Amino acid sequence: MVLIRRAGIIIVVLTTCTSSLIIHKTNSFLYNPNQQKYSKAKIQRLSSSSPTKINSIFLQQVEETIDAINPERTTDITALPPQRRQPVAVAKNLNTRIKSLHRNNDCPTCWLQRAHCICPKTPPIESGLLPSSVHRLFVVMHHKEICLAVDTAKLLLNSMPSIARLVVNGIGEDYQESMGEMMDAIHNNNREDGGEGRRCIVLFPTDDARTFEEFCNEGNDGPLVDSYPTDESSAEEERMEDEKFDVIVIDGTWAQAQKIHSKYIPSEKDGGPARVCLSQDSLDILGSVMNDTVDGECRSGGNGRQLRRHPIKWKEVSTLEATRLLLRDMMLAGDTNPTKRDGKTFYDILAEYQQISDRAAIDQLGPHRVR
Repeated sequence: MVLIRRAGIIIVVLTTCTSSLIIHKTNSFLYNPNQQKYSKAKIQRLSSSSPTKINSIFLQQVEETIDAINPERTTDITALPPQRRQPVAVAKNLNTRIKSLHRNNDCPTCWLQRAHCICPKTPPIESGLLPSSVHRLFVVMHHKEICLAVDTAKLLLNSMPSIARLVVNGIGEDYQESMGEMMDAIHNNNREDGGEGRRCIVLFPTDDARTFEEFCNEGNDGPLVDSYPTDESSAEEERMEDEKFDVIVIDGTWAQAQKIHSKYIPSEKDGGPARVCLSQDSLDILGSVMNDTVDGECRSGGNGRQLRRHPIKWKEVSTLEATRLLLRDMMLAGDTNPTKRDGKTFYDILAEYQQISDRAAIDQLGPHRVR
């Protein structure tokens, strides 16, 4: 999903873009309350030894959740209590997709065919390169995106395992711990009663959506970074450097995203998270799809577009591209000289990952198609 604001108009772009999938290595994706969770130490140990192993654990957690819901024993969903119907329906869909994955012997990490696996080329990004202002990144994904070879959100999850959380739409927090984490982040947003809270933002286009810098400057008279710092402005900059945000992005079609947004994300006036959009500089990068670089920077990713072409161009923008540009805005708002690896920032690396994924998906699925 992406937010584009031009001439006062904010547009959301949701994608199922040309990545492959979303097997995440976090310890809090789908959680079966009747079984023991994987410890953080075990997660870290397996992660350091083999990315495929840890992502296989993620897949195993999904399967354990399906087993806990046990959708195969239900022949008539309409006979179930209302609160059970959607989890069972989602579990049935996931079960079919995962069985197909195993049957085809596809990669459990990138969900591409083994011959096109991109895992060795897209390892996790070192935590020191990631924006320090992000505490957690919640990727709320429609369940029909899972196992799609052309989804890009999986790259966000696999490349940032220390901060990313996968939340599958339709499965509640009784079975999905990450859903509980996200709802806590929303409800504890900027608490003033002494509780442990931090600000939460969601990338989504509403009439009052603003850029991250505008959001941070609310209540201040000057820019986030002052050219002539005073003691007061220096204290504010120090506060901003220490402040961390929980970030929510939505992955699915535009119609799916609207439903997810209205179902899970309360409005700001009701205490929900602030809606943010991309900065003008990010929009310029997004618009430069014909150029791979601008001023030496990887400006557009794999053109920032999904593989499934659409007559409406903004609907081609990928979830990965939208999110990487928001994270870029967040990093540059507090650090104009971000850490680099081999001369590349984390958002440059993410752009390369999408290009790698695009090429592999095209090799597997064939050329672009217009729907």
